[in-house]
Amino acid sequence: MEGNGEADGMPHESVEFLLQETIRQHEDLLASKDSVDTRASFMLGLLGVILTIFAGLFVSFWTSPSAVQLSNTDLFGWWLTLLSTTGVVVALTLALTLEIWILLPKTFAAGVDLFAVYKAASDEANDSDSLKDATASAMIPSVSENLVTYLGNSLLYQIGSILTAIAVVLLAEFLTIVVTSSFASDSISRVPMWIALSLIAVGILIFAGWKSRRIIRVYRKAVEEEKQARADFERFLTTHNP
Repeated sequence: MEGNGEADGMPHESVEFLLQETIRQHEDLLASKDSVDTRASFMLGLLGVILTIFAGLFVSFWTSPSAVQLSNTDLFGWWLTLLSTTGVVVALTLALTLEIWILLPKTFAAGVDLFAVYKAASDEANDSDSLKDATASAMIPSVSENLVTYLGNSLLYQIGSILTAIAVVLLAEFLTIVVTSSFASDSISRVPMWIALSLIAVGILIFAGWKSRRIIRVYRKAVEEEKQARADFERFLTTHNP
C-alpha cells in the first residue's frame, strides 16, 4: 500500500471521486444483503408456520375415511391428491432449505486492512491522494466479491419464492380435489376436473422450471462477467504498479 507521493498521476478530484464511489457501492451492497437476509428470515418463519399447518391438514385428510373412500371409488383422484400433497411438502421443504442457506455465514468483505492503512498513513512518503488511491484499489476487489455473494443470496431467495408459489398452487389443487370429491359422488363426472387440474399443475411446473432456469442463467452470466472484470482489474494493477 506504499506510495510515492502521487496517486500514479491521477488527478486529486478523480481519486476522491473513485474512493467515494467505491465506498458508496460497498455500503449499498451491505444494505442490499441485509435486506435479502431480513426477507429470508421472515420467509423462514412464515414457511415454518405454513408447513406445520399444512402438515396437520394433510395428516387429518390421509388418516380419515375420506382418503380410503377416494381410493376405492376414484383411483385417478386419489393419485392426484397424493401427488399434490407430496408436491406441497417437497416444495415447502426445499424453500425452507434455501432460506436457511441464505442465512448461513458467508464471506463478505468489510473493507480494507486497517492495520496496513495505518502503517502506510504513518509513512511521511505517502500523501493523502496516494493513500486514497491505494485504499480504493484495495476495496474494489472486495466490492466485487461482495457483489457475487449478494447475487448468490438473491438467486436463492428468488428460487425459494418460486417454490413457495408452487406449493400454494398445489395446495389449492389439493383443496379443490377434496371439496369436489365430497360433493360429486360420481367418479366419472370428476374426470374432466382431474384432467384440468393435472394440466394446470404441469403448466405451473413447466413455467416454474423455465423461470428458474432463466434466473440461473442470468446469475451465472453476471458472476462470470464480474469475475472477468476483477481479473482484468488485477492485471491492470499488476501492469501499472509493478
